[in-house]
Amino acid sequence: ITGLDVAALRAALMPSQTEAEPLSLTLNLFDDIVLTLRTALIESFGSDGLTWRGQLPGVANVRGYLSVTGLRKDNYSPVTASGHVVINGQDYAIFPAGPGRVQIVITQVMKAWCGDILFTDQDDTTTYYDAAGDPQIAGGTAVIHILALYPTSTKQNFAAGAAGAAAIEAMMATAQTMTNEAFLHSGIDA
Repeated sequence: ITGLDVAALRAALMPSQTEAEPLSLTLNLFDDIVLTLRTALIESFGSDGLTWRGQLPGVANVRGYLSVTGLRKDNYSPVTASGHVVINGQDYAIFPAGPGRVQIVITQVMKAWCGDILFTDQDDTTTYYDAAGDPQIAGGTAVIHILALYPTSTKQNFAAGAAGAAAIEAMMATAQTMTNEAFLHSGIDA
């Protein structure tokens, strides 16, 4: 469990409008693993959250994701972070461990295989039917709505009250960013 450098997070995730180069964020995972990743994306979520995605320049398989709440508020608000770092196939999870603190753990990636494809695509279009029953060809970007449910005890495991809710929001935002990137690389327009 380690503390967050809130000033460094604010500088990297809330850059000034005059910055010419994408900013970098240094992630000190362990004493022997320190990465400086270049910012690829910063997005807002909720009323006070920021999601960041970065990559080691020139290296495709070293990337990081971080979602933080509390940076936009005054200095007395708790800052909560959640994230994920991938280094050459090794995954590191960043879990909220209370206001201003995180726990970093090495995670095991579950390998899965679903078997052979049951139905092959015949063409690149999908037919949907409108309210009148007329066929319509799907087009444009698909939007996938997600509902995340969790018991109250999960929120309380991270912290009481608003800090626990912020931890859950940060974890959901990290998962959403990682999913969006997977769709981006898959060629699926979603």
